[in-house]
Amino acid sequence: MSRFDLEVSIAEQESGLQISWTFNTDLFLPDTITRLSENFAVLLGGILQDPQAPVQELPWLSPGEREQVLVQWNATAQEYPQQRCIHELFEAQVQRTPQARAVVFEEEHLSYHALNERANQLAHHLRAAGVGPDALVGLFLERSVEMVVAVLGILKAGGAYLPLDPDYPAARLQYLLNDSALQWVLTQTHLQARLPACSAQILVLDDSAQLLRHYPRSDPGTEAVGLQPHHLAYLIYTSGSTGEPKGVMVEHRALVNRLVWAREGYRI
Repeated sequence: MSRFDLEVSIAEQESGLQISWTFNTDLFLPDTITRLSENFAVLLGGILQDPQAPVQELPWLSPGEREQVLVQWNATAQEYPQQRCIHELFEAQVQRTPQARAVVFEEEHLSYHALNERANQLAHHLRAAGVGPDALVGLFLERSVEMVVAVLGILKAGGAYLPLDPDYPAARLQYLLNDSALQWVLTQTHLQARLPACSAQILVLDDSAQLLRHYPRSDPGTEAVGLQPHHLAYLIYTSGSTGEPKGVMVEHRALVNRLVWAREGYRI
């Protein structure tokens, strides 16, 4: 009777080594032990071929397993729209399903067409204000329809967004504002008093209907903006738990790659 969940006994015979495996069937399947024994045999063969080799350099995978682990499981290359920016994929969906619901928040909802038009008006305003490729725009917003409009509007204008969580401590918000050197911040009326002092231009989204209604509802056009997939989509800061927070820059092509993979991987 074995004293352990897994026990390997090795006895030297005239014909070679006799190896027996004793295991707890509640923990191990017979196929698992068979695979372990085969790997152990590969390891012993490697020792015989090169007795002086360090343990970490000895083989333990069979040729078939090595092919599976190193080649088959790593054959993950996929085609994705490398020359498209993330908002262009959204605009393509607008063309496919203009009247489908795109965003819902509490009792408010927008179709793809309506969301696109509102984001376009904001984008034209931001472009007129000087926003362009790699320009950072802060998002000091709570979860809302305005937040989605703001993200798309910034991207369509060619800029990149920086999330500024209203629940962050004032000191962290002040650091992010100073370190990123933001020139524009989008916010909501009830949040203005919580935004630390900064030199950025402030646009209050829920109070901007009259301002934005004069701007076109048409797509600004990525080429007209001068935007390329290597330009920034957003900037996100680390927690700062090991020092001061550090900004991580994410390009359009990286975000497109990630979301296309997620769509395929999760069957969205």
